[in-house]
Amino acid sequence: DSSKLIRRGKKQLQKLMSDSQISQNEVKITIEILLLAFDRLWSTLFATFSLCMQGIQDDTTANLAINGQEKMVFLLSHFSMTKELETVICFMSAFCTSAENDQRRCSGLEALFDIINENSNFFGDNAWIPILELFSNLMRNRSPIEITKPVDSEVQVTNADLISNLPIEGIEKVYYNTIYLDRFSFNSFLMCICRVSTAEIFMNPPSLYSFKKIVDIAILNMNRVRFVWSQAWSILNSHFCRIGCLSHKQISMYVIQQLAKVVSVVAGINTKRLPQLSSSNLLEIDSTSQDQLQDIDSNPKGSSQDENPSLHNDNDGIQNTVSSENISISDKWQHFQCEIFSPFCTIFLNQTLY
Repeated sequence: DSSKLIRRGKKQLQKLMSDSQISQNEVKITIEILLLAFDRLWSTLFATFSLCMQGIQDDTTANLAINGQEKMVFLLSHFSMTKELETVICFMSAFCTSAENDQRRCSGLEALFDIINENSNFFGDNAWIPILELFSNLMRNRSPIEITKPVDSEVQVTNADLISNLPIEGIEKVYYNTIYLDRFSFNSFLMCICRVSTAEIFMNPPSLYSFKKIVDIAILNMNRVRFVWSQAWSILNSHFCRIGCLSHKQISMYVIQQLAKVVSVVAGINTKRLPQLSSSNLLEIDSTSQDQLQDIDSNPKGSSQDENPSLHNDNDGIQNTVSSENISISDKWQHFQCEIFSPFCTIFLNQTLY
């Protein structure tokens, strides 16, 4: 904790100043003393760098100030100064859309990418929010589906200034690199992106870009330890339920489709081998099943298998094919599926379809 380190730094500095026998060459600068000095200087440095980035026309000076912000974020994140870190990252995210020219906006984005690559495991609980909100505003036109009807018409969206030559690959790489986050940072990232996704859906017009990224992140991080994935799924579970239970039909149906995609990947279902059912096929299957039920009711118990051995063999073949090819559930996920996915699907189905 940074506050404890600062208190230790004060005690060490007082001890050094009170001891007159210690020479200048014998003084050792510890981490606590360095943190104490940085705690006194960070606000002055932040104000200076911010003024140079916004108020000076020289691009070289602005780039030096951006580089100074990067170094300051490194110290703030590693010293666990979360409030100060959130302030700097929020300013950097706003600078990427409010800078004077397109060159400075791109420079701000590149600096933000470098900050994420170096310090993403030290961001804390809320530092991801301004970054993900920035990506959401820049990528609103890349929503997987176009939604015209708003969920809440009172919430209006303010479009961010578009950046020419937007580094889309860099933005996509941020989501992909979540596989390298530790479990604490990964859970913090999920909570932040779920908050951004909820706010994004309630905008006018709604967007599902962040929600689609949540699905992609869930699939990318399937190889994590089951304990970590269980913690992550508890966060995703509540988000799926909240968005899927909205009265907006188009959004809720899309959530159900994406939930089925995640479940199929976790359970090991090969969706390409499953039959694509249309409305006419469903009617045929329904009528066939009703005829079979009538035949079963008319025959005594145990006689259907003897009288229709070919049907019984066909059913066995289908079951063996499905179990061996389509639904090959690994031992790693079988217990997880029974405990978490089955009750979730039941609750989700009851809340959505009624």
